[in-house]
Parts: sequence; structure tokens; C-alpha cells
Amino acid sequence: MNGYIKANKMSIMLTGAMMAVTAVIYGLYRLPWGPAVYVILMEAVILAGVLAAGYPGYCNRLRQLRVVKNQAEYTMGELPRPAGETERRYQEILKEMYRRQKVLQDRLEESVRDSRQYYTRWSHQIKTPIAGIRLLLQEESPDRAALNRELYRIEQYVEMVLQYQRLGGGTDDLVLEACSLADIVKAAVKKTAVLFRHQDVSLELGDLEAEVVTDEKWLSFVIEQLAANAAKYTRKGKVWIGLDRGQPGTVLMVRDTGIGILPEDLPRIFEWGYTGYNGRKDRRATGIGLTLCRQTLERLGHSVRIDSLPGEGTSVYVDLTRRKISYD
Repeated sequence: MNGYIKANKMSIMLTGAMMAVTAVIYGLYRLPWGPAVYVILMEAVILAGVLAAGYPGYCNRLRQLRVVKNQAEYTMGELPRPAGETERRYQEILKEMYRRQKVLQDRLEESVRDSRQYYTRWSHQIKTPIAGIRLLLQEESPDRAALNRELYRIEQYVEMVLQYQRLGGGTDDLVLEACSLADIVKAAVKKTAVLFRHQDVSLELGDLEAEVVTDEKWLSFVIEQLAANAAKYTRKGKVWIGLDRGQPGTVLMVRDTGIGILPEDLPRIFEWGYTGYNGRKDRRATGIGLTLCRQTLERLGHSVRIDSLPGEGTSVYVDLTRRKISYD
């Protein structure tokens, strides 16, 4: 009841003012008080009638709002019919705020779900090189090349999880500056040398003379992942890394003569956790590396695309031309 009276405070105050004015007028003109009392009583009765008529609707609106409040964790629910233009606009603001909150909640739930899947997959994958090192150390004369190879795989998995965390942190770790593409590529492929030696794959660097505005650490991660993939899926062939001068802008190409990618797998290779036919044959494939590469490049304002023919090889094109940075 107190809430209803407060909601109609202006109407009550206005009626009270009218009663006071009536009494003042009758007093100033020294009119008989009988009609004045009658008028004042009629005003009071009308006010009481209006308040009584509106009270059931007020209680019903409160019940509806309580229902909406109880359901707010799951749905917006149906709000009461607005009593006026102001309330209608408040309801529109409330609905828009709820819509935005729902979008943020869905993104958070998706992020948590992706994180859980990623760390589950990552923990299973990293066990493989650890187990390989353990077996190699049990040998009387451990194969140092094999140990280095398994150690590199562990380092690569660790770098992937670090990059995943960087992406989750937005652009706080991002430092854009003019960098030498040749220096970035050479430093990245140097880390993958152990894979190229193991696969008996030759590496050829083409023209890399270009300056790009990027984050050296983030772009190095991408190039290392692409070079490692090229080496992993090439058997006694060649990997070429250089600028594709036939395209506009600054486009870095990583081309191999490996097993290639099936046409039906190409549209999905950047999907989270998708490994494709060749990836499923190689149990070490995580279906995460290319996704991280694409997300990293989008954050840098770059882009990537892949062409491939089964049995002939794969070409990855990284367009390093600066575009709008992605914050998603």
C-alpha cells in the first residue's frame, strides 16, 4: 500500500491543494461553509475512487514484476503493459540491456566451453612427447636427435597454450611496430630445424625483403606454426617461404610439396578442433594450430587463406597488409 500511495503522491498532493484552495476562497469571500465542505468531500471521494480503481491493476503489475524477477536468471519474461510513454521507454532500455547482457553471457559460456575443450585436448596431446622422452631416456644410449624432436614438440605445445592465453587477454600483449619480415621468418624457421631434419625436408627461403607493421612475437608464432605444419606433412620434399610478388600488398607464402588437403576439408581447416582426414591419420594433430594462426592474424589486422591439392602440396598465403584489428 505504501508503494501505491508513493506512486500516486502527485495526484494526492494536487487534490489536497485543490481542497485548500476551495477552503481559502470560501473563507476570503465569507461564503457559507456548507457548500465548501460538500465540494471538499466530493474531491476526496473522487480521489479515493480513482485510487481504489487503480489499486488492483497496481497489485497485478507487482505480481507480474515478481514473476519476471524470479525468472530473470533464465529469461527476460513478459513485462507488464507500460502505463505511459516514459515507462515504455524504460522497458525498452531494460530489454536492450538484457539483450546485451545475454550476448555477453553467451560469449562467456562459449569461451569457457572452448577453453575446457582446448585444455583437455592439450593435456592429452602433451603427454605423447613426454612419454616419448621417458622411453628414450630408458635406452642405454638415447637418441639425441629424437630427444630434441620430442622436446621441440613440448615447446610447441607450450607456445600454443601461451598464445591461446594471449588471445584471451585481448590486445593487452599486442605491440605493433615496424619489423623486418626477413628477421621474423628466419628466427621462426630456425626453431623448426629439428623437424625439417627428421622429415628429410629441404627449406628454401625466397625474397623476404619487406618491412611490416605487426607484433613480432605474435607473427613469429604464426610463421613457426605454418612452417612446422609444412614440414610435418611433407615426406622428402621441399618447403618454400617467401613473398608472393604476384599479388598486391605484402603477401607471405609458405608452400610445400606434401600430401596436401582434401577438397572437402579445405572449408573447415580453420575450425576449432577440426583435423580433417590427414589430421586424423596423424594422431599428433590437434586441430588447434591453424585456428590459433587465423585468430592471431585477425588480431594483428592480417588475413590468411590456403590452397591445396591432394598429393601435390599446400600453399598458405598470409596477407600482411594492415587492416582493422579484430577485438573479438
